[in-house]
Amino acid sequence: MSFFSRIEVMIILMLAAQPVKCKRLKTPYFVDLITGKKGKVIFALRSPYQLIEMILIPSTGSRRKWLRGLFLNGEVQYVEGINKENYHNAHAKILKKIPKHLIRNVVILGGGDGVLAGKLAKLLPRATIYVLELDPCMIHVFKKYYPHDNDYAFYKRNVKVIIGDAFNTIDRFDRIDLAFVDLPDALNEERLEALYSPEKLGKVFEKAKFISIYNGGVNPTQIEHLARGYGFKVIGRSLVHGWLGAVGFVSHLSRI
Repeated sequence: MSFFSRIEVMIILMLAAQPVKCKRLKTPYFVDLITGKKGKVIFALRSPYQLIEMILIPSTGSRRKWLRGLFLNGEVQYVEGINKENYHNAHAKILKKIPKHLIRNVVILGGGDGVLAGKLAKLLPRATIYVLELDPCMIHVFKKYYPHDNDYAFYKRNVKVIIGDAFNTIDRFDRIDLAFVDLPDALNEERLEALYSPEKLGKVFEKAKFISIYNGGVNPTQIEHLARGYGFKVIGRSLVHGWLGAVGFVSHLSRI
């Protein structure tokens, strides 16, 4: 290898090692919500993948004047006091249907806010919880600025974060005891196909013994049909009424 080619290789390695830039934006500012009201942005950060915002939402049915919500690219992910607990508790209900002592490794596809990981770390203290998150800035936000939102999940010993595309990272695992598909809401056909295609979900079905899926707009019947093709049976299905209305879950799937 020549001197110049070594220099080039060193430059490439140095660039590859550069941390992902998470740019904090100036706040506060106001945005229009789909409810027709104005929301006050109190925190905003731009990552290479998305805009992460914490927005105060005017409250009408709560004692609190404002409710804080997490928004990704302008789409609501959870709102404290409305759907945050409902959503993550619906996921965790699968633990009532399966023997906890058999669960040693848990994989969460997505879940960069750490809320589900925090719950599972408490419910399954002997298991290792792996969070497969694409955007390292999500981990940065909830580790540095909002750790109380997830019960300090990213500081717990049994919570491990793996940065990368979840459907590629999952190939590292030979076997998964319990998997949670905790991806962002998919509100259009293109996004649905990108996040919930049979090819991608099939990887999860191949690896895991038990699965809980938040379908984010996918027809639960379609997921059930796909799951049965991989030898799963549906233990139960639930509906959660959140800020945007009814949200479907295929919460409990297990090997036949």
